[in-house]
Amino acid sequence: MRGYQSKILTSILVVLVLCTNIVSFYPQEVKSPTYYFTLDGLVSGGGTRVDAFYLMREHLARAGILLSIRNVDWPTYVGEIIAFYNFDITLLALSGGGKDPDFTGVYNENGSLNLFGYHTSMDWDDDLGTGENEWYMKEGLQIIPPDSDERIQHYWDWQDYLMDKICPILPTFSPRFYTAYWANLNGYNVSDGILQSWGKMSWTGLHEGQESVNELVITDAAWWDLNPLFEDDSSSRFISEACMDPLIWYDSDLSVHPHLAESITHINDTHVRIKIREGIKWTSDPDGNYTNEYLDVDDVYFTFYCWINPYEPTFSWLVDMKKIDNYTLDIFIDGDPDLLRNQPSNRYLSDICKRILPEHYLNQTQLHDGITPDITHPSWRKFAVHCFGTGYVLAE
Repeated sequence: MRGYQSKILTSILVVLVLCTNIVSFYPQEVKSPTYYFTLDGLVSGGGTRVDAFYLMREHLARAGILLSIRNVDWPTYVGEIIAFYNFDITLLALSGGGKDPDFTGVYNENGSLNLFGYHTSMDWDDDLGTGENEWYMKEGLQIIPPDSDERIQHYWDWQDYLMDKICPILPTFSPRFYTAYWANLNGYNVSDGILQSWGKMSWTGLHEGQESVNELVITDAAWWDLNPLFEDDSSSRFISEACMDPLIWYDSDLSVHPHLAESITHINDTHVRIKIREGIKWTSDPDGNYTNEYLDVDDVYFTFYCWINPYEPTFSWLVDMKKIDNYTLDIFIDGDPDLLRNQPSNRYLSDICKRILPEHYLNQTQLHDGITPDITHPSWRKFAVHCFGTGYVLAE
């Protein structure tokens, strides 16, 4: 009996082994995904951009699209996106944008940052004689004043057209940024920033570690050069902006209002008159040699001249200036020097937002032409580390 049971047990084991082998000989069939086409994805570096690419690949696979990812070094990446266009999709942050809605250089046919390969043949219009997107870009530069409701509406219409008909980009991911400040600080507007919140802020009491309600402590990186003509870092810019004033100010919603300027009047589309506030006193220079100087037309003329020649040719639209009186300056605009008559340029408004330089201090000596200031004068070296401005101080 015991032998009989042993034979039965052996038979059961043999059957189990055979069944196991049968299963291993015939595995369950798994269907591979079917891809209808492949996209060449281009990215550089690591972090959130690469993570976003892998997330996009996962979702595109569900639609039958294979995303091939190429991660290249930064110089190669720049060459690819600007010159060669050897990719189908990339992830790039275009931050900033400036104070003006004009994006010529990015979304027009010959723009240096036309990463999308836009060409007027894509939306050619016989009546316009160009692509409709190109027309929007050029027409926006002709509308004066630059901050008029007409021009604002024009760029809203352009944006709707671009995203509806051309659709060169789609929003993906924006990393969150946080600003921390003490809860007992009243009047601070994060959108406006510290400088435009100045005068509205006050402490309601002392927080941990705070010793005074008359002081605001800010941390930042090391600064380099406090002269607006030569500074190229945000820390230097913040300090010089805290000391010096512009003619106009842009609010957080990009609306424009006069600051050192009392008014800006358009005589016509290419002729603008700037009226400067009277009675604004310069703070003293570091050595105390100039203690009773007031802002006037010479300071504005000097500042504009410096931005034209020879240090930083930002004001390419500015073709002439004329002093009307001690507090009035006329500027003449030409947005397209290739045409016979002067053409309007809306870039001038954001350009004249530069901080005004003290002519009496920086123009003590000139070059051989008797006009161009001599930047080798000791005052320029001193100003680079000890800048000063009008300091919002109105003379009594």
